[in-house]
Amino acid sequence: MRDYGLDGAPAAYSVTAAQGTVTEARYPLRVDGSAEGGFAATLTGDLCSSLPIAVGGLNDNWSAYLLDRGQARARPIGVFEQTAWATVPLHGTADLFVGHPVVCDQPDAKLLVSWMSPGKWFVEVHNPTDKPMTVKLNTNKGWTLFSHRATLTLAPGTSKVWEVKGK
Repeated sequence: MRDYGLDGAPAAYSVTAAQGTVTEARYPLRVDGSAEGGFAATLTGDLCSSLPIAVGGLNDNWSAYLLDRGQARARPIGVFEQTAWATVPLHGTADLFVGHPVVCDQPDAKLLVSWMSPGKWFVEVHNPTDKPMTVKLNTNKGWTLFSHRATLTLAPGTSKVWEVKGK
């Protein structure tokens, strides 16, 4: 209870957020990531168990990832009801990003980011509507594995896929 701030005292970990707003630093760590599509922070502590992180305000139609920026290792995570969930062990310091690697200006667009092989990623945007859609894609500022930017118009029901090289 003490490690996670459940006994009334502050939690045994600290958060220095560069992106997103911490709404509750307990168990779980809760963050509002709506302004920029994610949460980037340095977490410090030595916890007895893993720390769940809930990043709210995300888009259910877009891929989300947990990225350990210090180790350049990422894994996909789910977004359900505008919240992405990740669980991390915390023994020392962790430089993390939780959220959408790629964001766009059209919330109805479907965005998929997928890993192919070391240093190779794919970004796909899909227009699920019955009208043409102009989208502006951009890499999230907290994402450090690759950079991607594009503006295009998609006909209804069509997609565009890019192969993206890692940094």
